[in-house]
Amino acid sequence: MASAYEGFSNLGAEIVPFYWIDDIDELEDLGPDTIVVGYIGDVWRGLTKMGKAIPDAMDYPVSLTKYLHRDITHSTLGEVCGSDKRMFVKPVEQKIFTGYV
Repeated sequence: MASAYEGFSNLGAEIVPFYWIDDIDELEDLGPDTIVVGYIGDVWRGLTKMGKAIPDAMDYPVSLTKYLHRDITHSTLGEVCGSDKRMFVKPVEQKIFTGYV
């Protein structure tokens, strides 16, 4: 977010900071040239306020698998919790829980 702030500032863009997700509801004009930068919930709220659809979750495209430099396995949380293998876990559905090792 700090990088976006700096970059848009350098471009001379108007920046309207907000501090809480509910602040987005109070913003007057979220027109087609507006970019909402924040956590995923903030962006979803901004898209909703603009009348835009929230995009479907994207998975890693098969064509990019060779660049990931790691194996991706789909499993259940129960299977992962029952394993003694060290792995990074994140949900397929966005933001159901925070990813963890």
